[in-house]
Amino acid sequence: MSLFGLVPAALMGYDVAEFASVLSTPTGGGRGARADMGQAALAGRDKTTIVVGEQIRSFGLWVEQLIAESTGKQGGGCVPVPTTEEEGGDDRHVLASR
Repeated sequence: MSLFGLVPAALMGYDVAEFASVLSTPTGGGRGARADMGQAALAGRDKTTIVVGEQIRSFGLWVEQLIAESTGKQGGGCVPVPTTEEEGGDDRHVLASR
């Protein structure tokens, strides 16, 4: 996570240490959320659905921008889809924050 992402989060009052920890916390396969998203994209699930609660809807828009800016390099990357409802599909990788 770069200062590009952390400074706005800190200014909005988010606990940036906790946020960074969540992104790096090992998941089922022993990797962090960022690695899981990359592996999903390589497997053809390149639409990253960001499910957020209504009360933090703007957070989803911010994460959308971070994902698009960070992964959209060299003709590849993840297409972020912020939403308050989970969307299914074979091309989807779901990140949820409630």
